[in-house]
Parts: sequence; C-alpha cells; structure tokens
Amino acid sequence: MPELDRRDFLKITGLSAGAAATVACKEPVEKVIPYLNQPEEVIPGIPTRYHSTCRECPGACATTVTTREGRPIKVEGRADDPFTEGGLCVRGQSSLYRTYDANRFRGPMKRGANGLERIGWDEAMQLLVAQLRQSPGKAFFLGGLETGTLDALIDQVMAALGSPQRLRYEPFAHEALRAANRRLFGRSGVPQFDFGKADLVVSFGTDFLETWLDPVSNQRGFMRARQDGHGYHAFVGPRLGLTGGNADEWLAPEPGTEALVALSLAHAVARLRGRGDLAGALAQFRAAATSARTGIDAARIDALARRIADAKAPLALPPGAEVQGTNAAAFAGAVMLINAAAGAINDTVVFGPDHRVERLGRFADLTELAGKMRGGDVKVLLVHGVDPVYSAPQVGFADAMERPFVVSFSSASDETTALADLVLPDHTPHEAWGDAEPVAGVRRLQQPTIRPIFETRAAGDVLLDAARALGRGDGLPASFFEALRAAWGGADALDRALGSGGSGRPSGPVPAAVDPAAIAALDLGAAELDGSGDDLALVVYPSLHFYDGRSARIALLHEIPDPVLKTTWSSVAELHPDTAGRLGVRTGDVVELATSAGKVEVPVFVHSGVRRGAVALQVGNGHPPLAPDQPEPDHRGKSRSIGVNAFRLIPGRLDSASGALAWYSTRASVRPTGAREPIARAQLTFDQENRGFAKSMTLAALHDPDHGSGGGHGDGHGGDASHGGDAHGEGHGDAHALPGANPGTPADVYGVKPLPVQGDASHLVTTDYDPASDAHADSPYRWGLNVDVDACSGCNACVAACAVENNTPVVGPANSLMGREMFWMRIERYVEETDDHPDVRHLPMMCQHCGAAPCENVCPVIATYHTHEGLNIMVPNRCIGTRFCSNNCPYKVRRFNSWRYDEYYEEPENFGLNPDVMVRAKGVMEKCSMCVQRIHDGKTLAQSQGRLVRDGDITPACAQTCPSDAITFGNLRDPASRVTELRDDPRAYRVLEHLYTRPGVSYQKAVRRFEAGEA
Repeated sequence: MPELDRRDFLKITGLSAGAAATVACKEPVEKVIPYLNQPEEVIPGIPTRYHSTCRECPGACATTVTTREGRPIKVEGRADDPFTEGGLCVRGQSSLYRTYDANRFRGPMKRGANGLERIGWDEAMQLLVAQLRQSPGKAFFLGGLETGTLDALIDQVMAALGSPQRLRYEPFAHEALRAANRRLFGRSGVPQFDFGKADLVVSFGTDFLETWLDPVSNQRGFMRARQDGHGYHAFVGPRLGLTGGNADEWLAPEPGTEALVALSLAHAVARLRGRGDLAGALAQFRAAATSARTGIDAARIDALARRIADAKAPLALPPGAEVQGTNAAAFAGAVMLINAAAGAINDTVVFGPDHRVERLGRFADLTELAGKMRGGDVKVLLVHGVDPVYSAPQVGFADAMERPFVVSFSSASDETTALADLVLPDHTPHEAWGDAEPVAGVRRLQQPTIRPIFETRAAGDVLLDAARALGRGDGLPASFFEALRAAWGGADALDRALGSGGSGRPSGPVPAAVDPAAIAALDLGAAELDGSGDDLALVVYPSLHFYDGRSARIALLHEIPDPVLKTTWSSVAELHPDTAGRLGVRTGDVVELATSAGKVEVPVFVHSGVRRGAVALQVGNGHPPLAPDQPEPDHRGKSRSIGVNAFRLIPGRLDSASGALAWYSTRASVRPTGAREPIARAQLTFDQENRGFAKSMTLAALHDPDHGSGGGHGDGHGGDASHGGDAHGEGHGDAHALPGANPGTPADVYGVKPLPVQGDASHLVTTDYDPASDAHADSPYRWGLNVDVDACSGCNACVAACAVENNTPVVGPANSLMGREMFWMRIERYVEETDDHPDVRHLPMMCQHCGAAPCENVCPVIATYHTHEGLNIMVPNRCIGTRFCSNNCPYKVRRFNSWRYDEYYEEPENFGLNPDVMVRAKGVMEKCSMCVQRIHDGKTLAQSQGRLVRDGDITPACAQTCPSDAITFGNLRDPASRVTELRDDPRAYRVLEHLYTRPGVSYQKAVRRFEAGEA
C-alpha cells in the first residue's frame, strides 16, 4: 500500500468533515415543479419583451418591457419610435418600482374609526353603488390627462350615470400657451416644437430637458441639432436648471420682467427680418426702452436678436412653469411673436401634430370644483390619477373634501387618497391594459407585463360594473378590454398593433399665421410680484426626478443625485453666494421661507446657478412617510418625510387671461433659524481644479485641426486680452462666424467676449497608447466605451438604467450622508465661472476598464482581474473586503457593500431583480462591468450564427437609454466600429491618462459655442 502523504490526508479529512457538516446543517428540501402546460411565449432563462407605453408623465413614451418568467425587470425606450428613438428618461427607467412598491394598497379600503380599513371587493362595490344611487346627477370625475380608450370610456359611463361632469387636471396644463395661441393664431392647440431642425433655441424658463411636454423627444432633437458644434441655446430665466445649464448664454433679468425681454427680442427680430407690421405693434418695447426695467443691457438684447434673425431655423420656447406669472398668457404670446417674426411658424413651430393637452382644464376650474364641493353640488367625487391636496393647496381641497363622498382609484396612498372615504385601487401601468395618444395621430398601446400582484381592479371595469349595477349599462362595453379591442378595430387589428406597439402617424401640418390685430388684445407688460421689495423673488420649479410629486414614492429617484445640485434625500433653498452672504447664511443653515400662502423650514444650498435676489425651491418632496410604522433603522427612507412641499408657498393668484396658476408671483422672506441640517451630497465641488476631467474646445479648434493640439486648446490660443494680442489667439478674430449666422458675419456683431478655456489640464504630460492592445493577443475583442461630453445633458437616465439593470441597492438617507451610495456610474458636474455664459460640463464616470489597472495588482485574492477581452472584472465571491482596490483607484468608481441591503427587499420589491446579475452581499466590492451579461448574450447569439459580434449587437444599459445618444459601446479591435472611430477623433481624450492607467473609456471634448469660431 502506498504511503499517504500530508496533502492527500488533508484532502480526505477535509472531504469527510465537509460531508458531515453538510448533513448536519442540511437545508430543507424544496421541490422545483415544472410547468404542466408551459406558456408558449415563456422559455425559462430567456427574456420575453413586450411593447408598451410609459405612463410616468403625459408624454407617454413608447417602451419595450423585458420580462423573465412573467416578471418585468427592465424598461427601455422603443428603438423604432420616431419621437424617442429608444431613449427613456430617469422616471421611465424607474417606473417598475411603482408596481413593486411594497406599500401599495393590497385591496379596497374604506374609512372607519381608525382610518382606512381593508374590505373586500363585494362590499366596496356595494358602497360605491349605494352612494351613486343616493346622488343622481351629483357625481363628478376628477382625473389626470387621459387621451385614449379610458378617456372615452369615462365620458360614456359618466353620461350613462346622468352625471357628465368631469375635469382633467394637471399641474402642468400649458393653459397660458393655449390661451395665447387661441388669440394669436385662432388655434388653442400646443404645436410641435422641432428641436432637431432648430439651429438656434431661445428658452424662457422652459425646462424642456426635464418636464416640458415631451422631454425625451426634446432632448433627442436638441442634442442632434448640436452635433459637430452646431446650434446655439440662450436661456432667459432666474435659475440655471438642467436645461439652463445646457445653454450657451444666460440672461437673468429682474424678476417678473422676463416678458419684457421677450417683447424686446420680438421687436428687434421683426425689424431685422423686415416684419414692419409686428415691429410697429411692438415699438414701445425697444431694447433701449426696456433695459432699465429688465436690467439686461440693450446691446445684449440686440446681439441675441441678430443671432435669431440670422439663424436659418430659429426656435423660441414659451415660458415654463417656473416663470409663469400673472401675465402668463401675454408672456407666452410674446414668445410666439418671436417665432412669428423669425419665420419659425410652420417651420420649427408646426401646428397640426399638436400635443394632446387641449382638453386639460384650467387651474381656475379646479378652484370652481372646490367651490361646488363646499356648496353641496357634488355628492360623489371620483378621483383618478391626481393628487390635488398635495399639488394645489391654494384651493383648499382638503377642506372641500369633507362634504362629498370621495372615492379614490389610487394604487398607493397619497395626500388626497388619505382623506378619501373609499379606496378602489387601480392596477399600475405595468399590470394594466391601456392606450394613449400623446400627439395628434400617434396612438400607443399599453399592455400588462405581469399579473396584478395585489387585489386591484382596473378603474374602467369598476366604473362599468357600477353602471350595470345601477341599471345604466345599456350600450356600454362588457369590460374595459372589450372597449380597448373595439377602439383598435377588433381582435386581429389589436394583435397586429401589439406587435408594433401602436399605430398611426402624426397629423399633417396645418398652416398658421399671426393676426396682427390680435396683438393689441394681449395685456403686454411685466408680472407683478407680491411681498416686500426687500424679500427674495420665489422661484418654484418642477422636478426632473419627481415631476409634480407623483414619482416621489420611488426611493431610487430620491437616491440618484439631483442633476444640478448633486443633493439626495432632501429639499434645499437655493441662494446665490452674494445673496447668502447678505443674509449671513451658508450651505446647511436652516432658514424659514414665508409667503402670504404659507411657510416652510428648509436648509440652504449656495451656488451661482440662481440669480441674485432670488430663492429657488423644487417641487415634488414633502409627502408623508410611505410607511410610518416602519421600525428604525429605516435605510430606505420609508418612515420619514423627505423635504418640504414647495406648492405650499405659492399664493393662489391666477393669470386672468388663461386661468393658470401664477407660480412666479410672490417674494418670500428668508429668516435664518440658527439651526443646521446635514445635506447628503454626491459631489462636494463643481470645480475640476484644472485636472482635465471634463475638457472643452472652441469652435475654431473644432474646425481647424491645427488648433486641436495641446489638449484641444493649447497655450497661445486661449488667453484673454490681458495676455496680449486679440482675445481669441493669434490670427483668429473677426473672420470666424457663429452657428446660425450668415456666412462671413463678424463674431463681434453678436457681442462675443472670447474667454479662455479652463479645466483642460494642458500642463499634464500624457503618453500615447493603443487601448485596443490591452486584451489577449488571440482575442478578437477589446471592449470599450466612448462618452460625448458635448452631448451629455446630465439627465441621469443612464444612472437609473444602470441601477435597475445591475440590481444596485438603495442605501437610504442615513447611509447617503456617510457617502455609501452604491451606484456603478455617476454624472460629475463641473462649472467654469463666467458672467454671461454658463459653462457647465457633465461627465458620466464609470469604471474605466484600464489596461494597466491600479486596482488589480493590489488585490490579495485576485478578486479583480483583467479578462482576455480587456474588461476589468470584479468577482464578489472572491472578495474579502480589504478595499485596497478602491484606495488605489484614481477614478473612485468602486462601491463597497457596508450592509446586507438585499435583506431589506420586501416582497414584491425583490420581483424586479435582474436574474442575470447576482445580488451582492455585505463586505464585498462592486463596480461597472460594462453590462457583462449583455456582452455574454451578444457573443452567444453571434456564435450561434457562426460569426463574430458585429457593431451594434451589444448595447449596455446606459447607452441604450441615453436620450442624447452620448454613450457608444463597441469593440476597439474592430477598425470599422463606431467606438474606434470616436476614439481616434480629434476631440477624443481620456480622463487622468497622464497616470498611464490606459483606460478603455474615451471622452469627446465639449464645444464652447459662445466664443468666436467657424460655423
């Protein structure tokens, strides 16, 4: 018998001990029961995709929903949609969490002695029918914007009940624009604004990248028109939000006088374009005459007017909600007059394919409804898809709800539902059938991608059942689905439409022209602001993440940093540094904001993106806790109210011409309380300190390769006048024309003041290298990314897409304050301080997948390593949590699991996890993998077809959702790939490449359009 050595002995004893331990600690046996009759469309392990429609806002974007074994796990924009072309916003990416909300209503509820109590559907329907029977003709339906089959069905049912009373209410109803169009053009529709065609955009507080009309389509067109240095964007308003930060010029007039700026521009453009009729009607608004009131130099107005007049396809955007004052309709009319004078009507402003908002009621109508409720004219109020107690406190809706019997169809609690007498929870959009017509002629279908998780019912079916129980069902469809099928032409037609996601094309254009006589009917002038002249102008603005507050239940949207402030889980009062200094406050100091409508206490955030003499506050926060009984510690933020409700500070003043609420109508007193409150921030400074993270170049450098050396803006080309020569460098002065200008137009005509490019780190020495070589010699692939800094708007859609795709946990407010966020990618925001031209650069930052990765050689267990395809991969099962790799990473893109966040998932929240990506445990490191699971799927498909992966076969989640198309993924070893082409572009650079980490991610420099350069 051979002798047993030590190694073999340990093998045997280890195996025996392991086997014994396995038996002693045996887990209970779970039997896997296969499908008895497997659904035809379900193959275990293979995703199934459905066309549907996002319902997070009235934009109703076309989507594709990926499901696994009957569970939706990811939402993407539909690539073949002509408007969004595959893009989706941060709210759409997070929409699944509305369905998987563990705090949704489990079934019907009725008001009892202890608040809302659970009941069955039979009892709930009996209560509803009894109330309707007792109040014939006294029912009223209050809902949001519905534009499809449900909209028509509600009208049918309410008419059958003898109560054809209804109000479609949205906080952003565009009443002022509709009223202005009705007066000027004889049409009350909201036209299409063609961003993709416009070479110059002037926006008046219009947040078209955040909430205005169709933000995804807006961003797609806007960024496309700015490719290769084209386009120019001027922003007029008191605060630089996401939209303003993407502008090339900022005009911040005295609060309330923004309409005068629009009128001055309209007059000047009409004069330059030879529109004597318009120029004569607006003669009193010459820039020289309004300059003293607006605080904007007449020369700047004239320079911007000349840009507009010289542009081939200019576009002026009507005022957004944040500057909607007591002159809202006249202000909107003034902006539309700019379009008329510039020739934009029927070109970049097209009536016909209108946004379907014309049926929306006015804010004044909501006030009238509250009066009817108090007077007893409304006995039964049916509320669906709106929360007026939260979004319209000026109306006093909470008090008015005390008289009628209130029925809410909300799937989850909100301020209005909390006061309801009966709750009949509707399905969420991912559980329900539906359709929408966001633009005239464009119909989009919504189909369920999961069976209803709780005992909910479609609101349309509830209304139909109630009508039949009252004997009023004659002529009504048998069910909502039957109504939907009939509206789409029958079963076969519906099936075909489901395959394509909808049908129809935008309605054809309808010619429009301004009636010059109508100009006199507009009450032109500045807006009035209530309050003391010593107080600050109050700017209340919509939220990219929460819209009007309806998305605030989604914890992920609280955790993703605000795109401008980089704050999380809080409300803040934004002040200019000079204003804060005058008040004696700094970031984190708590102040009391008070107006005639109410008061709130909120911490201060100081930054230069808000004008002096103003204070800004975002709507969307200030809701009651999602789960007030949740025990501490509450890492998901469910047992605390987040921030304050900014709607409470807006007085109830209206624009008399349109009936719109005047958001921008008051000043607020700001009183320091002496308290301080910590603010969770994902980025502590917006100054890149000349380290070359987000680089830029001038238009001259873009169009002249000789200028591209030295980091795109070398020494001797960026100095100001104090450095000798002209301010734009040797040999580059007036000869260059600007985008939108006539060829040969001198740059100084537009009042250009060339500025030095900052933050380009031209002093750092870099070494050339080929990132394609950083993979195994036998591998046909070296995966890489390219990010166009000029195209990135900072909208956070990619951050949300990455989080949902890769099961990134939400850590909550307490952990966020400690810097424990878990996002695999972030968007860094850098601001170069200038007086008139905002120079804001957004830099998506993820793992750079370095060819010489500093993290790899310090890991003691080889948990992070370099694959043969050039990826830097993290193996959580190997990681022992030393965090050496994070310490050695110069990009700081690795995330450490400080807690078992997966233990906090309540059913059904865990249903949304992507089974292709593991859920990481406490004590391990994680980071971006370039969606390695998608890379694997793409390679498997190519291998099955006997070929290599082609360009476009694989798209990571961040690139797939980007509305700006700013992120490109591909194979750096494919000379024909788009990512290789971009890597070799003159604008290309790599972050911190002087460290010779050999990153596989390249960036394209931003382009500064406000300096002299070639068009």
